[in-house]
Amino acid sequence: MAKEECITLKWGTLKGWDVVSQEAMDLLKKYHELDISFSAMAQRDTPEQKQILVDLVSLPEMKIYLDWDGKYISSEEAVCYINNYRH
Repeated sequence: MAKEECITLKWGTLKGWDVVSQEAMDLLKKYHELDISFSAMAQRDTPEQKQILVDLVSLPEMKIYLDWDGKYISSEEAVCYINNYRH
């Protein structure tokens, strides 16, 4: 049985992850190669980082947990959340 992949979003950005696929790991590596804060609250994603997150939440088997609301959301909801969140 394959392990489920999941990312957690909070404050409009990436808070946590549990991934195993090479594609997801490559996207996370690319995201972290850019200037990031280790605090989700302080992170201000660039357009490039937002696109990486959109690519990540769009992976077919990715589960997305919205930490602030305590619920799982769809890929479409996650894309809207990432692109429209205002600090």
